[in-house]
Amino acid sequence: MRERLDGGIVMRTNPSKDEGWLLHIAAGEGHCNLITELCVRDSTLLSSVNSWLDTPLHSAARSGHADVIDAVVPLAISSVELDWLREIDRWRHGDTALHLAASHGHGEAVEVLTKLAPELAEDVNGAAVSPLYLAVLTDERGWTEEVVRLLTGGGDPRGIHPGPCCTTGEVTAERSTLLHIAAGEGRCSLITELCLRDSTLLSSVNSSLDTPLHSAARSGHAHAVKAIVRLARSSSVEEDRLREIVAGRNSAGDTALHLAARQ
Repeated sequence: MRERLDGGIVMRTNPSKDEGWLLHIAAGEGHCNLITELCVRDSTLLSSVNSWLDTPLHSAARSGHADVIDAVVPLAISSVELDWLREIDRWRHGDTALHLAASHGHGEAVEVLTKLAPELAEDVNGAAVSPLYLAVLTDERGWTEEVVRLLTGGGDPRGIHPGPCCTTGEVTAERSTLLHIAAGEGRCSLITELCLRDSTLLSSVNSSLDTPLHSAARSGHAHAVKAIVRLARSSSVEEDRLREIVAGRNSAGDTALHLAARQ
C-alpha cells in the first residue's frame, strides 16, 4: 500500500522492506518536522513495525536522535491507548528503545527516554536483562559510566527523572548484579564507581554463588581482580565479610583463585 501526503510525498513505503514505513526512515534520520506531520495525519504509524519488528521509536533510539525521541514519545502518549509504552516500545527480542539507546551508548537519548518514560529504566527484555546490563556488555568506547549515571540517577535518589531508577542490583535472570557484569567485562573505572556507591555489591552472589571477584577471575581480568580486592580492603568491611569477598566459594566449590588458576 502507498499513501501520499499533499505535494506527492510518499507516506508509507512497502512494509515488506527492511526500512519499513516512512516514519521509521524519518525517525532513523532525525527528521523531526516530517515525523510530526506524519503522526498528525496518521498516528497508527507510531506502532507500525518493519521486517525487523522495529517501531519508529526503536529506529530513533538506535541512531541516537534524542530530539526525535523527545517528539515521538509525547505523540505516542497522546495518541495511543492501552498501555502505550508496552505496546509500542517492544522489539522482537523484547528490547525497549532504552535498551537500544543504552547498548549503543547514546547518552542524550538515554537521558530523554528516562525523563519522558522513567518506567523503562527497570524494564527487562526477552532475555531478562536490563538496559544497564546491555550498556556494560556492549561498551567498546568508554561511555558506560555516563550511561550508568543516567540510568541510575547519578547517586540522587530521584535522579534525573521522577520515576524509579534502574537498579544496580540483580540485572540478569541469573541474579548477577551490575558489578558482576562490570567485573566480567573488566570495566575497572565502572567497578570503582559502583563500589563507591554501594560497597555491599562486593559480597553479592548470583544464582551460582559467584561473587563479582569470581566473575573477574573467570574472565581473566587481572586489573579487575586487583580493583575488587583493593576496594574490599579499603571499604572498612568486617573481617568475616572480607574473607567471603576474597575467598568465598561458589556452588561448584571454587574460589576466585581456583578460577584464575584455570586461565
